Amino acid sequence: MFIIDTKRCYLREFSEADLPSFMELCTDPQVRKFMGGAMQESAIREIFSVLLKNTKKYNRWAIIHRGDHKFIGEAGLTELFEGEIELGYSLLPQYWGKGLATEVAKAIGTWAFTNLNIANPL
Repeated sequence: MFIIDTKRCYLREFSEADLPSFMELCTDPQVRKFMGGAMQESAIREIFSVLLKNTKKYNRWAIIHRGDHKFIGEAGLTELFEGEIELGYSLLPQYWGKGLATEVAKAIGTWAFTNLNIANPL
């Protein structure tokens, strides 16, 4: 099920089939450079199991590229503190520099305002 559509991507709930690509994303040193470095497999599996449940009001979604229908990253909303919502994303390096993160972030911001009445996610 698509959650958010953009011109070049769509965001959907995670599926079991996304685990290998999610592992690649979470272990890539470039992607994780400012997020504490590459993650350990056990931690990735734990996070992934939470993402699969998708039970929170604010969620993370798989980013799928329309051109090749591949998993290219993850994005979504996280509640940092009561009432403070962060919009975050991470993309595989081969998809950097193409404006995809901006496209996805704008679409999530619009979705958050329309569906959750969040005017300014951080």
